[in-house]
Amino acid sequence: IEYWDGPVLPEAITPDSSQWERWQLHRAANLYHVGLSLPPGEMRRYKVAWIASCIMYDRAKLLAVGGFSFWSRLPRYHSGEEVLVQNLLMRRWGGCAIVPSGTYYSQAPTTVLNEAGTVDGHALDLLEEMIERYAPETSALKADTL
Repeated sequence: IEYWDGPVLPEAITPDSSQWERWQLHRAANLYHVGLSLPPGEMRRYKVAWIASCIMYDRAKLLAVGGFSFWSRLPRYHSGEEVLVQNLLMRRWGGCAIVPSGTYYSQAPTTVLNEAGTVDGHALDLLEEMIERYAPETSALKADTL
């Protein structure tokens, strides 16, 4: 876990970066166990790559990166819409989660699969285009450079 020790800052995180692996913290009971290691009553903000479920967005900022306006461009059987939006938000304003939060991902499948048991596309296929449109100042940046 990587804690924010100051203000939450913008980050450019790509699927091929080491920071992308932060998503693993939200699997199973990992975050619950991290919370148990904190002193009673202490809450910490930590760095994320993306979070499935349990998300709150600042609506004005969400709209500033296009919101979910790309949805109609995704194939019927897709995944990753929240990953794309969160990546754009984090590039412009940063992102964080808190521990302990008292909420945990249920690990219940939420992606609707096609007849072959897979998806036909991922929203991150639109990432470069969306960066150019909504976060162009970050387009040449790689992870850890903001």
